[in-house]
Amino acid sequence: MNELNKYGEITFTIKRDFKLTNFLIKCKPKYMFKTTHVGGVDFEQINTNSNVTLKEIDVANLIKSKNTVIVLYEAEHKMDCYNFEDESKLLSMVITY
Repeated sequence: MNELNKYGEITFTIKRDFKLTNFLIKCKPKYMFKTTHVGGVDFEQINTNSNVTLKEIDVANLIKSKNTVIVLYEAEHKMDCYNFEDESKLLSMVITY
């Protein structure tokens, strides 16, 4: 988890009934990954049809290259968002869904 801590993120704790699909349609991040817990080593991309799994360093490189990235930690019901310009708009979308 040390690689992703280097970048400023917006962190949300999400509800158990969070409507992830609706959020993704509205938010349109370039990349969205899920992992089981904070400190997880495998990040599975979930906003694509292909089965892509990356390591933390690869996700950090995507963030470093200024792509919009969301990481969902399933066990903690936590979501980190990187490189989004309007934090208040993002918060509004999280609350809505």
